[in-house]
Amino acid sequence: MRVRLLPVVLLAGAMLLGSCASPYFVHDPRTLVVDREEVPRLLKSLRCEMITFIAANNQRNMMFQAEAKLHGIRSAIEKYSYYEIDWKQFGVLDLSLQVQDNLGLQNGTQFDWIRSGSTGHSHAWNIGPTGSDQSTYVATWYFAVPQDATTLLPSPEIHANEQPFSCYKAIPKRNPAPFGSVYTQDDLDALARDDFPDDALFRRVRVNNTMPLAAWLEDVGTSISDATLHGTNPQQKRDQVIPAQMQYQFQVVVTGGLDVKYNLASPLWPMVAAEVSGNMQKTNTITIVLNGLDSQAAYAAQYSGGATNTEAPKALPTINVPGSTQGLPGYVGRKQPRGRPSWPYVLVAPQPRP
Repeated sequence: MRVRLLPVVLLAGAMLLGSCASPYFVHDPRTLVVDREEVPRLLKSLRCEMITFIAANNQRNMMFQAEAKLHGIRSAIEKYSYYEIDWKQFGVLDLSLQVQDNLGLQNGTQFDWIRSGSTGHSHAWNIGPTGSDQSTYVATWYFAVPQDATTLLPSPEIHANEQPFSCYKAIPKRNPAPFGSVYTQDDLDALARDDFPDDALFRRVRVNNTMPLAAWLEDVGTSISDATLHGTNPQQKRDQVIPAQMQYQFQVVVTGGLDVKYNLASPLWPMVAAEVSGNMQKTNTITIVLNGLDSQAAYAAQYSGGATNTEAPKALPTINVPGSTQGLPGYVGRKQPRGRPSWPYVLVAPQPRP
């Protein structure tokens, strides 16, 4: 019976690992932190935060233009700075859940077997098997987010045990509405800042556990635009660095595991040790992408070999130099890319024999 202990243990370990390493055994990524009940609630929170920011930002865009017409560009920058998103494009919301399972026989597994061949002689076998199984399961959802919202609709009558689709049960009003417009009477900035927490029908996503995500996106977007885009002089247009796309990624990693060790000592087996460890790592990734008016140009410039600035002049100004000038090499002052060279070619037709 003692001799059979080693193959039994090895067989049990192999069966344990083999049962997990199978395409017929999969793990639902909706476990731990973000489980199957939490996924719908998290998606609604992310949707409401994004749409709140988009609506408030587009409203600030309209008020920026009105203020600039009435009181100048400086006043507009101070009161209604915004991030220039393209209302004709979609933004992106990406939610990815990943679970990684690890199970294995560790280096602490050891079998020492002593056999006495004759008086004064003995043979010792030291066997240290190892094995591991690592399985990864990923669920990813991509959502296209419209970027043309200019207002938010309050929820109709809420019934018991019913999760409303709307994000708010009431929309606060400005009184009076700036510029006397129906487009500015809703105080969307207040919703982004969570000034009326009782009106929210979703759990707010907070940055640093303080600022709502919608307000944070607004704050980051306006600070970027003020530093790169909003010039007070028309001649500063060439000095702009145009915000083309905002992309944010939030990742939460949770790891838990268990390590088990077993030791046995006997005259025949001086040391029998088995160490089995297993752990699970859950990675939750949220990606938010907001596209500006020049996002396609930025993408083309980065990945497609370049993008053309349609507002650029056809050529740089030429400095007139009095008197005769020296001829310039062909590569100086070029107005178009070199392109592919035109190699000479020779057409060879069948020739009659002499």
